[in-house]
This record gives sequence, C-alpha cells and structure tokens, in this order.
Amino acid sequence: MEHLPFIFVYGTLMRGFKNPFAVYLQRNSTYIGQGYFHGILYDLGAYPAAIPSKNTEDKVYGELYQLKENWIPVLNAMDEYEGVGVQFPQPNQYYRENVNIYLDEQEIIAWVYFYHNPRYYKRIITSGRYPKH
Repeated sequence: MEHLPFIFVYGTLMRGFKNPFAVYLQRNSTYIGQGYFHGILYDLGAYPAAIPSKNTEDKVYGELYQLKENWIPVLNAMDEYEGVGVQFPQPNQYYRENVNIYLDEQEIIAWVYFYHNPRYYKRIITSGRYPKH
C-alpha cells in the first residue's frame, strides 16, 4: 500500500481563508490537526513566508493535512500555486521540503513550502501564527 504524504500549511491555505487553492486542498486531503515546525515566519503583506530554523524555540504554527489517494495532481497544483518548478523564474520564491511537524505528542514528516528569497527587509511575525496574533 502506498504511503499517502502529508502537507503542512501556515498561511492563506489554512481553513477559514476564501482562497480557492485552500478549498481545493481541503477537498483533496484529510485535515489531521494543528501543529508547528521549527522556523521563522515573515510578513510579506498579503501572505506570510517561513524559513526553517535549527532553534527549537522558533515555531511556525499551522495545519497538517494528509493527501488522499490521487495525491500527485494535488501536490502539482500546490507547486503551481506557490510558483515552484522549472517553469517559473529561478530561483523560485518558494521551495518545498519535508520537515518534522509537531502535533500534540506526535512527530510527522510533511511537505512545507519555505521562502527562498532574501528576507532581511521583511518583518518577523514573532507569534509564529498567521494571521498575526
């Protein structure tokens, strides 16, 4: 049996946003719960961006989903939405990587989209939550 991958979202792809890609993700996956990964969250204005961190005190909060049976087109659509792939200007604004997601007492490996561009001029969302709390 094929392992169905997980995807973790921390911005406008979360429940409650009227983003069509959020609706598409929710229709083609199973919501698992809220969690976090070790990272830093930046405010890009209309949406956030995260980078990974080795500091365990740095946390980015969001939602974990498990993709359903026909998951490859869903992941391809998410890549398209995030501008990830050779068809987009290089380097892409985001890249997708598997990282540990902490969910209650569980640790689950999931895909996360990380920010790839220089970030020295971006404001940090210190709460690690989007929208900013």
